Parts: sequence; C-alpha cells; structure tokens
Amino acid sequence: MKRSYRLALIAAAAVVSAGVVVQSFADAPTAPAGDPQEPGHRFSMQRFCTDAYAHKAGHLAYLGAKLDLGASQQALWDKWSQQVSAGAASLRDDCLAAAPAPGTKLNALQKESLAETLLTQEVDNLKAQRPALEALYASLSQEQRLLFDHAGGMHRHHDVKRRQWGGDGQL
Repeated sequence: MKRSYRLALIAAAAVVSAGVVVQSFADAPTAPAGDPQEPGHRFSMQRFCTDAYAHKAGHLAYLGAKLDLGASQQALWDKWSQQVSAGAASLRDDCLAAAPAPGTKLNALQKESLAETLLTQEVDNLKAQRPALEALYASLSQEQRLLFDHAGGMHRHHDVKRRQWGGDGQL
C-alpha cells in the first residue's frame, strides 16, 4: 500500500512538473521580431489572409486533378472554380485591407467586427457560387460525386482558421 502511494505521489509530481514546463513554453515569446513567415512566430493577420487564399487554391487544384473530369464537365468545373478563385482572391484582398498594422492588437469588439465582415463576405461568395456548383455536381458520375463529397469539402480550412484565431488569443 505504501509503495502504491509513493508511486502515485511521484506520478502526480511528474504531471505537475510537466505542466510547469509546458506553461513556461506557452508564456515565452515564440520567436523574435522579424520575418512573420518564421515557424512559431506569433499570429500574423497578413499571413492568415494569404494562407487562407493559398489553401483554397491548392485544394481546388487537388480536387480538379482527383475528379478526372470529362470534356463537358471541364467547362462546368472551369466556371465554378473561377468563381471560387475570384471569391477567395476578393476575400484575401479585403482581409489584407482590414488587417491591423503588425504589432497592433485588436480589442474584442474589433475582432468581432472583422470576423463578421469576413464571414459575411464568405457567405456571399458561397451564394454566388451555388448555381455553378449545382450544375457541376449534377454533371458528375456517382463515383465522382463520392470523391467530391469526400475531398471536395471546400470549407475544411475553417478548422485551420479556428486553430489560428484561437492560438494565443491575438489577432
């Protein structure tokens, strides 16, 4: 009994020690001021805006290659993907224009307003792209639809956004 108590005490001390070490890393600056593209650098709104656009472009290229479209489908793909690309570019540009100067922290109201602006624009983009998406989707074979349904989740980047926005609470 005494031995299991001692082991439990050692395990608890190890957990507390690990927590202190992890917290000290979290409190330390992640990188010196400089290149915002450095790994581990604090959140950069400019990088966030350009990364979201690059992710969308990469995902479109991946999905287009994966679907192996026929000639008649390609025209529908081109129309839809051009609308998606244009919407993503517009969102990137508006995001960059609204981004605060590096080193400037937004207050809670400013963060909320910026999020609302960007999300509203994204919803407007989705609504504008919907007819082209419906036409493309209707032209796909059952096998292509399964691929599109699985790999075509154009909104998976929101998981990345949530991690970035929630990282250290700074915008």
